Amino acid sequence: MRIKLVIYFLLLTICRNASAQDSLITRIFNYSYNQQYNLADSILQANKTNINELYFAVLEIDMSYWKNVNSAETQNYKAFEKTLLKYENKTAETLTQKGIQLIKFSYQLRYELKRYRFIDASFTQIKTKAIFDELTNDAQIKTCDEQELFQLYNNMFLYFENHWKTFAGKKAEKNCQLALLNMERLANSDEKIVKTLTSYFLARTYMRFEKAPQKGIPYFKTLINLYPQNKVFPALLTECNHS
Repeated sequence: MRIKLVIYFLLLTICRNASAQDSLITRIFNYSYNQQYNLADSILQANKTNINELYFAVLEIDMSYWKNVNSAETQNYKAFEKTLLKYENKTAETLTQKGIQLIKFSYQLRYELKRYRFIDASFTQIKTKAIFDELTNDAQIKTCDEQELFQLYNNMFLYFENHWKTFAGKKAEKNCQLALLNMERLANSDEKIVKTLTSYFLARTYMRFEKAPQKGIPYFKTLINLYPQNKVFPALLTECNHS
């Protein structure tokens, strides 16, 4: 009986800690996507030991990208590059370490393409592909708690890898459509981070690359409902409506 009680209270403690972490992550994410970057970052850094390292990397890199690359008001490319350097790891061995590298390379690739650094982007794409292949073939990925997060970044890479294959024909087109279908499923996730990142990816992809802005409208509406203080999403929705 005493052993059962110990196990019960241990499980209860684990659940409480997980719930507390989820609440903390959601709070930081809300501040970040409502463009309250300084507040979000101060809470994030103060709670580094309380947050799963994979989710910490997502929060920090994504926030830095939005603040320092995507925002005209607070644009600071050097600051974003400094964030990426924090996650330099040439010997990623564990599933978590590989996941963090996939996240880092995904944002680095977007950044280099945005800055027209095509030679750097080609090397980053090779590194991303190597991590992508390792994670795709890793049996742990099917049972880990963060599998939706891995699926998100895998499908983002799958889409862009095939989108730029100008002469690959129907196979590349099929892979792009498969990635979009997978992402549409992930957009219904109960995980707020996954839902947010997927919705933004789909909205921007339909708008910019698929030349089908009307398909992006529902995802921008979702983002506006989730983050009413964000000024970027309404502007992009208006652009979609006038396309």
